[in-house]
Amino acid sequence: MGIYQIKKNLTLEENFRQIMTGCISIIREQARLGEGEDFHVAIHEIRRSTKRMRSILRLFRDEIGYSNYYRENRAFRDLSRLLSPVRDFYVRHQLVETIENRVPDLIPGNDFRTLQDHLKLLVEREKERIIWNGGGFENVLSEMSLAERRLNLYCKVSNGFNSVRYGLRRSYKQGHRMVDRGLRLNNAELLHEYRKRTKYLLFQMEVMQPLFPKLLKAYATAIEKHDKLLGEICDLDRLDLFLGGVSGRVIPLSAGERLRGKIKEFRRKLITRVSPSSHLIYAEKPGHLVKRFTIFYNYSFGFIQYKLT
Repeated sequence: MGIYQIKKNLTLEENFRQIMTGCISIIREQARLGEGEDFHVAIHEIRRSTKRMRSILRLFRDEIGYSNYYRENRAFRDLSRLLSPVRDFYVRHQLVETIENRVPDLIPGNDFRTLQDHLKLLVEREKERIIWNGGGFENVLSEMSLAERRLNLYCKVSNGFNSVRYGLRRSYKQGHRMVDRGLRLNNAELLHEYRKRTKYLLFQMEVMQPLFPKLLKAYATAIEKHDKLLGEICDLDRLDLFLGGVSGRVIPLSAGERLRGKIKEFRRKLITRVSPSSHLIYAEKPGHLVKRFTIFYNYSFGFIQYKLT
């Protein structure tokens, strides 16, 4: 975790560059591992690192300028999208296995196996697409070399809290607004958007944890649990949508309907936990949160930065 956190003996600019460089190194390492048996682990970690980098860019967006932010955010977004389908099909396959283990008599065993075989085929097809049509992990390594060269174009920030003040406020405000206006928990698309905002906030809290370690670690842990809950619901939503397209074609319509019914049952149980935890995470008004972080920064980090500069 330390590689993703600010360090008090470095300026904010040095921290920004070091965190971005660290993420690039992690992606390179995973790209090399992914050529072996760790393909799916590598895909997951690469996508997670690109999301982390995008959250850091959002934090510094006002300081680095929108053009730099837009270019870098788009590059990392496109790289993540290239890897998304294989990850999505893999997660659906794992989820179907989990449902079979929990309720083995829900549908005939042959239908479970047929569905899993179909998902395996889709996983392999997307894997081949990445390796042959997408340039494979060599393309990932090439993109990271370009990203590393571009660091000099935008890793130039001032060393006061204002460098991240507006980015932090914006990230928190987007999630806070969705909670304040009432989460539409039955809308899968909006719930997915809310999860993205929450994940950005999580990564930003991990970065700034050294400002006030115990408090921010507890806050980041709460966000992480909330994000995991949202992830489970979003995975169920994607599987439900997928089953709507294959029922009656890959598996019998009746089996698909029973599976989708059970998925909705699982979802209803999980969704009851979302609202209480969301109100805890986004309890403060955005302005109040930023004021609190300004105090954290000036108390535990700011005076060192000014001394260094």
